[in-house]
Amino acid sequence: MKKSLLILLTVSFISLPLHSGMLKYMQVEGKVVDIKENHIVVQINQKYKSKLPKKVLSKKSYKLQEQVKIILPFNKVREIFKTAGVSGGGDGTD
Repeated sequence: MKKSLLILLTVSFISLPLHSGMLKYMQVEGKVVDIKENHIVVQINQKYKSKLPKKVLSKKSYKLQEQVKIILPFNKVREIFKTAGVSGGGDGTD
């Protein structure tokens, strides 16, 4: 997959201090840089990185680095790419 795909993701994280226990959601924009069997790797745009806490905690864990691994069920990944108009992969019914 050569052409890069911009994608909007909603990431969840727990705001610190933990005792407040607020689960926050933020929509971020990024570029899909890799597609694995059961997750996609997204590079988050720089302007969003400063808004996210240094340590991001979420139900599905990922590291906030240059590339952020967003863990999604495989069917969700397919759904995203169908929505974005990208075909390919899977069962041949695309």
